[in-house]
Amino acid sequence: LLMFAVVLFFQSGFEGVSGSFTVSYLDKSCQIDNATATLSMTWFTIGMLAGRLPLGFITKHLKDLGTLYLYLFTALAGVVIFYIGEQDINWVYLAMTLIGFGVGATFPVVLNYIGSTFRTQSGTAFSIALFIALCGQSIMNRLTGWAFDCGKYNWFLFILAIALVAIMLLVPLAVAATKKVKGK
Repeated sequence: LLMFAVVLFFQSGFEGVSGSFTVSYLDKSCQIDNATATLSMTWFTIGMLAGRLPLGFITKHLKDLGTLYLYLFTALAGVVIFYIGEQDINWVYLAMTLIGFGVGATFPVVLNYIGSTFRTQSGTAFSIALFIALCGQSIMNRLTGWAFDCGKYNWFLFILAIALVAIMLLVPLAVAATKKVKGK
């Protein structure tokens, strides 16, 4: 449970940071006007919608882990495109769409693992996992806010990339731990 909760810690932090600081990053670091930068969040939302709609179909064909990694690599590609093309708003919009798409699977897949592992205590398990996820959002927003207050805007994309890599590294450990719990 705790391994998956830590995955959600980073996922929620990633979503919080991308949602709270993208516009400021584009404004302060890339000198993109506020209205244009704000539209990038619409593209993030469109991407998330586009990612959630086919989730059941994709999961049926790729199973949980295949789906999760497809989505996470899509988000990571979005972060890389954002980094490479941050001065061109069209590349930023594409990047935010990919990032939005990429974050669309983590919560559903992880909550599915938690629910199937802790069937009789799923409410408690969900509560613990969501509490830890919200702590992740709070802590990562605080860290990013501190970096921005210090003028370290270039940390923004680094923080996003680190969160995604952490998720990718933790998921197999969490799945292995889940198999041990189910085996007992």
